[in-house]
Amino acid sequence: MNKPCPFSDADLQSGGSPADHARCLLRKVKVGGNVDDAPTPVPQLILDLVGKPVEFRLAPCRQHQRVTVPGEFARERRADS
Repeated sequence: MNKPCPFSDADLQSGGSPADHARCLLRKVKVGGNVDDAPTPVPQLILDLVGKPVEFRLAPCRQHQRVTVPGEFARERRADS
């Protein structure tokens, strides 16, 4: 139990593929912090995203911020000016 995920300190890379690393990191943690040694089944939706660049656009985030926290957005805009 509590077998660590493969990781190379020399090149700061995880061992195996990104999907293998996700399976290792998503293992079940039991009471007391004991982690299962067996890799966790990961949904295909997540496996399709793992290891790919993140597509991030600022405009939708700003719009969400305006809708959910209007006062905070106004203070931020004043600080930017």
